[in-house]
Amino acid sequence: MEGVIFYWLFWLLWIYSTFLMKKGKERLKVSIWLLLTMIFSIHSLQFFHLHISFSSLFILMTVYYLIGKLDRWQGIYTFISSLIMLLSYMIFYLFELYDPVWVLFNRCLMLSFLLVSLAVLLHKELKLRLLAIISGAAQGDFLYGIYLRKFSIVYPIGMPAFLDVLALSITILLGINGLKKLSLTIENHLKHLEKEKQKLS
Repeated sequence: MEGVIFYWLFWLLWIYSTFLMKKGKERLKVSIWLLLTMIFSIHSLQFFHLHISFSSLFILMTVYYLIGKLDRWQGIYTFISSLIMLLSYMIFYLFELYDPVWVLFNRCLMLSFLLVSLAVLLHKELKLRLLAIISGAAQGDFLYGIYLRKFSIVYPIGMPAFLDVLALSITILLGINGLKKLSLTIENHLKHLEKEKQKLS
C-alpha cells in the first residue's frame, strides 16, 4: 500500500527530532517541517488539470528557500546537482513506463538507492545531500506529471508513491551519516585506548 513507508518513517523521524535531537531552533524547525509535511499529504488541489498535493508544494517552497540561503557557488552547485536528480528521477519513471520489465524489484527501493548514490557522489555535507535529493525528486515528480498530461494520463503529483521514495531516501541518507559518525567514534575510542596502553607500557 503506497504511503505506508512515508508515514512510518516520517513518524519515526519526527519522534527522533522531537525527543532525541539536541535542544535548539534546528530541532524545532525539523519537527515542524516533518509534521506539516504529513498533515499536508492528505490535501491536494487541481491546477490546470494537474492534481498536486499540498505536501509537494510545501516541500518545494522549503527547499527553494534553503537553497536560496546558501552562499553563491554552493547554491549554484546544489541547484545543478538537483537538476541531475530531477533527470534521474524522470528517466527512471520513463524507463518503467515504456519498459517495466527492467524494474527487477521494489520500485521505491531502486529509485531511493539511485538518488542516495548520486547525492553521496555529488555532495560531502549531509544538508546539501538532503537538499539535492528533496528538490530533485519533487521537481522530477512535477515534470513527470506534466509529461503524462500531454497523453491525457492523470498522474497525481506528490502523492504517496513520491512521498515513499522521499521518506526512504532521507532515512537511508541519515542512516549512512549515523554509521559514519559511529565509525568515527569507535575509531577515536580505539586510538584513545592505544595511547593509554602506550603510556602504561
